[in-house]
Amino acid sequence: MHTCPYCGREQLEPAERCPQCGKELAEDLAKLDPRRAAGEKQMARGALWLILGVTVTVFTYTVARGHGGSYIIAYGAIIGGLAMFFKGRFAAAGKIDMNEEATQLLEMAAMLESVDRVKATELYRKIIEQFPNTAQSEEASRNIQILSAHQTTKEIAQ
Repeated sequence: MHTCPYCGREQLEPAERCPQCGKELAEDLAKLDPRRAAGEKQMARGALWLILGVTVTVFTYTVARGHGGSYIIAYGAIIGGLAMFFKGRFAAAGKIDMNEEATQLLEMAAMLESVDRVKATELYRKIIEQFPNTAQSEEASRNIQILSAHQTTKEIAQ
């Protein structure tokens, strides 16, 4: 169910305009896309790192120039921030999959299953919470069911 952010009316189907107030909703509904939201979040982080790197570079250069000495060029923050910003930009546009982290977490949880089933289950729950409505969260949910069924079977056998 969707709610108009302007008038608050609930709608069953997504629409370009709210039937109650007539405001355009297409852009607001696009913001509900988790991939786009994650991409925009990554763009913000990238911009923050870029600004931080440029600020440190300019500040240390200004101080070193006025008083003599050396200065810091924050290449890592600048280049990393740019890379993060553009990766987020492409993800927000739907050109890359932001669920790489979810896939890595799934692999880690699968390795944990044989060592510590409780931690593996916790990691699966974290995947479901952080990456809702994705293939990775569906797989995590199935794995939790399998682990709990296996645990129940093991308890019955004892």
